[in-house]
Amino acid sequence: MAPFSIAVLDVVVDQAEVVAQLHGRGTRQRAPVIAGDGVVREQTEQRTHALAAARAVMKIYRDEPVVRTLWERGQRLAEGLRQVAAQHNVSAFVEPLGRPCCLVFTSRDAEGKPSQPLRTLLIQELMKRGILAPSLVVGYSHSNEDIDRTIEAFGESLAIYRKALDEGVENYLVGRPVKPAFRTFA
Repeated sequence: MAPFSIAVLDVVVDQAEVVAQLHGRGTRQRAPVIAGDGVVREQTEQRTHALAAARAVMKIYRDEPVVRTLWERGQRLAEGLRQVAAQHNVSAFVEPLGRPCCLVFTSRDAEGKPSQPLRTLLIQELMKRGILAPSLVVGYSHSNEDIDRTIEAFGESLAIYRKALDEGVENYLVGRPVKPAFRTFA
């Protein structure tokens, strides 16, 4: 539990310093202390809600299989996406990449080049089906049913993606394509 305590201590000290500077008070007079159980406690009790939340999260990570669950569900999601992409013959164009718990997906055109219009179309179709997925970050609260629903929505959306590859994305995309978040000129 020590790494969590150190991280929480860093955040509390950094936040307190920033807030003190913003209010023109210089640095804080009282510093957080680490209690015998390794949990950070702040003498001024200004951030007890944040510390309580941090303790609750640390307890869940200690007592429950959070990391294993994230990886298992992420692997299940990635494999499901590969299967539905293969069913719609778009595996070369849409594929999950990254660590299972934090996936992204490609969106390529018929020439295999990255395509913002096709990415926008895929996100558009996913949103129509109740899935907001510019990326695929699995959370501990996501159930197996949520993963199945996401795979199903991708399957339906990839059918449209396939049509757009064959007939032109302009025939299916509503509105203009999104622009990449990271680009040379905004």
